[in-house]
Amino acid sequence: MKTVLGVVALVLALLLGGARLLAFLDTLDDEPMPDVEIVAVDTAEELLLLSSLPVAFSGGGDLLDTGSPLMSLLQSEYRVETIAVADQASLEGHDLILMAHPAAQPAEALVDFDNWVRAGGKVVLLADPRLEYESGQPLGAPLAPPPFFADTGLLGRWGVRLTGPEALGAFAVPVGERLVYARAPGRFAVEDGGRCSLEAEGFIALCDVGEGQALLVADADFVMEEGEIGDSNRALLVGWMNVFLD
Repeated sequence: MKTVLGVVALVLALLLGGARLLAFLDTLDDEPMPDVEIVAVDTAEELLLLSSLPVAFSGGGDLLDTGSPLMSLLQSEYRVETIAVADQASLEGHDLILMAHPAAQPAEALVDFDNWVRAGGKVVLLADPRLEYESGQPLGAPLAPPPFFADTGLLGRWGVRLTGPEALGAFAVPVGERLVYARAPGRFAVEDGGRCSLEAEGFIALCDVGEGQALLVADADFVMEEGEIGDSNRALLVGWMNVFLD
């Protein structure tokens, strides 16, 4: 499902610059919003998905589980392949990966992943400094998401640092003209030598890493919210990804 026009405008404002945004807005009029377009699976871009969150399934243990709302939305846009580790074998032949609050990766995989990005890969990373999403799994259980993003030095190599959270609970984070409803979000800060730009007071960072790019968001709870708030959050994420891939 292609993101609504307002989301596209927001993403263009974040990533493409004012001149191109104005040119885009000139193509819009006051007509009602068109019906969304469903992308044919055989023409959709491929997307790798690595997450400790119950994204590929809803978490209820149902054998007929068809996945979470985020997974349904991703599958309407991309040909999604889930992976458990970001090593060379899993990354080879792919251009884009969504890492939604991933578990700590083995040292060898981190080297492979860093090399893949530097060679031209694109990663959208949701790095949560304090996950408040309740998975229903006891802390330490194999399927329990880690309570915070396990940064083992990768962000530092990319020239950025994750800080926070400054406070717990729900927050409406302004991103352009839209709001992202996050929980205990963090902030990114650019390190010396980092080729990163910050948006929304550091809630989002866009980093050039060698020949590749990393779009970083300092929260993961926002994609797991329920109801209309969750739908809005997930639509924003997919809108960012669509433009990021172009």
